[in-house]
Amino acid sequence: MRMTEKGACNVKVICDYIIAEQNEINIKESTKEGKIKCLVRFSSYLQHKPFQSVSKEDVLAYLTALKKPESLDPQHKSIGTYNGRQMILLKFFRWLNNRNESDARKRLTPDCMNGIKRLPRMEKSPYKPSDLWTQEEHEVFLKYCPSIRDRLYHAMAYIHLHIQMNC
Repeated sequence: MRMTEKGACNVKVICDYIIAEQNEINIKESTKEGKIKCLVRFSSYLQHKPFQSVSKEDVLAYLTALKKPESLDPQHKSIGTYNGRQMILLKFFRWLNNRNESDARKRLTPDCMNGIKRLPRMEKSPYKPSDLWTQEEHEVFLKYCPSIRDRLYHAMAYIHLHIQMNC
């Protein structure tokens, strides 16, 4: 597969961004990998349109394409994907349009990201009641955990949880 000229341009911009971010803050390899994958997918979605030419409609189309209908996504996990990618794109485009500003907090939001907000979560918690340990599982943990400190913490957290649930 041949890299198009404008695709190569976007690759260079992504590399410059990751290097700049690495110089600003020390980011983990897995975080860098996730950001690179997000930006490459975004570029591919837009058929490698130069990042400098991206419009708000382009960003919204990409993010909207990530959302799934409730029938396919009853736990609304696509909202988490949408929000994660929105945050990556927001930080990226702030950097892209304010490269000379060394303080990331002072970078202005460009037009292509203005008004594109994160979506509210549908669930209050990603955990279901069935995810909680049973009384028996707690007892087994406390019996076999080798660390007194960990057993104490676990027992206190368990008691605290039950007090909160009964109030």
